[in-house]
Amino acid sequence: IHDEVIAAVGDLEPQPDEEVVDLDGWLLLPAAVEPHAHLDKAFLAERLVNERGDLLGAIDTMIAARPSIDVADTVARAERAARLMAANGFAFVRTHADTTLDNRLTSVEALAEVRRRVAGVIDVEVVALCGWPVVGTAGAEQRALLREAMALGADLVGGCPHLEDGAGRAATEILLAIAAELGVGIDLHTDETLDPTADGLGDLAEVVTATGFEHQVTASHCVSLGVQP
Repeated sequence: IHDEVIAAVGDLEPQPDEEVVDLDGWLLLPAAVEPHAHLDKAFLAERLVNERGDLLGAIDTMIAARPSIDVADTVARAERAARLMAANGFAFVRTHADTTLDNRLTSVEALAEVRRRVAGVIDVEVVALCGWPVVGTAGAEQRALLREAMALGADLVGGCPHLEDGAGRAATEILLAIAAELGVGIDLHTDETLDPTADGLGDLAEVVTATGFEHQVTASHCVSLGVQP
């Protein structure tokens, strides 16, 4: 292993200045990664209950609990989760941070601090997860909040176009335009629904292609694919 990279595998003769670790009986693998987490919500199930048990029920539960959740509380829970992940072999986690009008910058500020605290233990990447709407006059405040979140230290633009009441494609275009302007990648909650007619994934692919977006694009969830023919 040279500079933390597996350089060669096989029956190698160790050199006098090399450290040798006997791994007989063990399995050596590259570190695991977590591409989609919500560390700002880590361990909240210990004190919050989603009575309806569905996505919107979870969102409503979070909104109701906002007054009891501050930056310090979020930092404590998120750091606990990140260190637990590292202890179980994870080297990287991408976490979404609620960037909504009811939560403002609480999650982004907290996760940026956690990223600093665990540097060298586990790499943390923060996605500013926009609320909705982001489209039109009604979305102006949310778009401004997204820009504040990016300036505060979020790494990627995020959002939920499928929740835009029929304006999913327009929302996708807006979020991609902001990401392009800022020179960052994008990670969208895409088709997180059991509606078989939902095709936000197709919209995302078409808009990326049409605009020539040059940065990394991630479509998360894509649940509707599981109920389409």
